[in-house]
Amino acid sequence: MHTVNGFTFESSEKTLRKTDDVLAGTSYRFEFDNEEEELYSFLTATDLVRANRDQEFRWEKYGCLKMDDHTFFVSFEVFGRLVRECVTLVFDTESRLVTRIVTQSGYLPERRRMSRTDVQFGAIYMNGLPLPEDRHGFTDDLFGTCITWTYSTGFVNTHLYLDGCYRTHTVRNPDEAGILSTGPADKLEPLYEEPAQYIRIRDGLYLCSFIEENMNLRDATKGGNNLILLIDTGRGMDAGRIFNYTPDLQPRWGLFRAYGVRGKADFPGATDPGPFRT
Repeated sequence: MHTVNGFTFESSEKTLRKTDDVLAGTSYRFEFDNEEEELYSFLTATDLVRANRDQEFRWEKYGCLKMDDHTFFVSFEVFGRLVRECVTLVFDTESRLVTRIVTQSGYLPERRRMSRTDVQFGAIYMNGLPLPEDRHGFTDDLFGTCITWTYSTGFVNTHLYLDGCYRTHTVRNPDEAGILSTGPADKLEPLYEEPAQYIRIRDGLYLCSFIEENMNLRDATKGGNNLILLIDTGRGMDAGRIFNYTPDLQPRWGLFRAYGVRGKADFPGATDPGPFRT
């Protein structure tokens, strides 16, 4: 075990080597509002098979982080694509709702690090029951919320969630940190602002997607990371996924956990008119 700021982590690694095995042996059929349908069969703690309506099958290596007894954060990189692709699912077996984020990275030849996302909402088919009419959806619930996050490496930063964007301020950046950036640790910017999407899973649980777009537009050798966080504001914790490149352009994907404390947005630049960084 490893302790940072009073929070206990499994290790000091940036991303988790071992993820939760609770989905092994289960299957779920997801129907999305764009009329796509997929059957996911979780064979083991790391292997799944998914099939679409055309009976096209794919084997994937996945990771799962359990948020509670019925909410799961699942992610995997889809190999064999011309453009790097990552699928992230958040589904709740109690409400029978699902959100899928598909991220592509490297779709711009001149900016190989840049990412883009597609968000789809849907429901879980279960036991012949009619599909729920409710859906997860975009929300402004988090606007104005400020949380300081502690990661296993000792990296600490503060997020301020705003309309259409978020601002992040580096509080502590020890050697070997770098969860939220593709650049060397000593080159991280103390404050930057990036595009953000906020999705309400249920009261107190939010799925957030951020892209280091402005950082990459200023310098094509930096940024571009798509960071996804499933934030539990009540328990002060999150499950997260990075999808980016190392400084020497090696593909990188990983899952992590962090602990957060709500506070005031009193860091330099927090209240400046936006966009703070363009």
